[in-house]
Amino acid sequence: MTAYDLLVVGAGITGLAAAWEASEAGASVLVLDPAQQVGGKVSTERVDGLVIERGPDAFVAYRPAALDLVDELGLGGEVVGVGPDRTVHIRSGGRLRPIPEGMGLGVPTRLGPFLRTHLLSPWDKARAALDLLLPRRLPDEDVAVGPFLRARLGNGVVDRLAQPLVGGVYGAGVDELSLDAVLPNLREDERGHRSLLLAGLSQGRARRAAAGTPSDSAPGATSPFRSLRRGLGSLPEALQAALLERGATAARRSASAQRQPPSRRARRAPRCGMARCRPSEWVRWSWPRERIRARNSLRGERPTLLRRCARSPTGRAPSSPSPGRRTRSTSHRSATAGSRPTLRR
Repeated sequence: MTAYDLLVVGAGITGLAAAWEASEAGASVLVLDPAQQVGGKVSTERVDGLVIERGPDAFVAYRPAALDLVDELGLGGEVVGVGPDRTVHIRSGGRLRPIPEGMGLGVPTRLGPFLRTHLLSPWDKARAALDLLLPRRLPDEDVAVGPFLRARLGNGVVDRLAQPLVGGVYGAGVDELSLDAVLPNLREDERGHRSLLLAGLSQGRARRAAAGTPSDSAPGATSPFRSLRRGLGSLPEALQAALLERGATAARRSASAQRQPPSRRARRAPRCGMARCRPSEWVRWSWPRERIRARNSLRGERPTLLRRCARSPTGRAPSSPSPGRRTRSTSHRSATAGSRPTLRR
């Protein structure tokens, strides 16, 4: 049997990246996954020259980890930005409305599109403008993204923009996401500019100047999203090929070995202790009688678990009713018509 330094369960992008880092350190890696293809949720179909993403379609460019991994795999030339003809919509008020151009993950980087958008009401825009006057509010300890953005920009920006964008990227609500883990740049923005709006507009101007676009006339220039020319699915595919070249081992479950539904007898088998047992193992898995009685005496319960486990190997329950089970009495009825039967222990 081959010995491995690391066992990775799951060939999604997280598992493959962990295996890649371990293989760089010289560890022997075994990757296990029941699926027939790697990538997990990151999956791309290519049909008739069209690239169809079945899961996520982009990654954020301001977090360098993804771009560094792409460069290490030799896919740097495949990175593409968001095209100028791409428009993302958010359903609001029963209609699909486009996201304002230059909108980051909760903070705008262009003033004109933010003021013209119909996603926000005039009150929401006025409340967001209050951020220009507010003092610094972040404590030293970590906070959630949602409460911080609500305090700075108001509920409208959070509910209609930050929640769909940030929550859509990370698959959770903004009130549950850590600011330092998800958007650490916001802490630096408040520390350096005091206002998130001032920081976002300053970053937008710097990006347009670096890209050679002097005005707001270049859509997509300030987008924080990047993708790959052949789809994001090419990233786990390249990771798999590179890991195999380094000597890593991948094991998948064949189609004939997929999990079969349990038989009727197995479904009706009781739980003995913490494991599901076959009928021939019920007595062997039953707990000691003294232990069950001592435990149930502390809880004030009858030893029902003992009766469940102490069945015969044939799987037949005792014929006599258990003294601890609730039974419906049918022999003692009230003389009054329509009375309900009583419950007795």
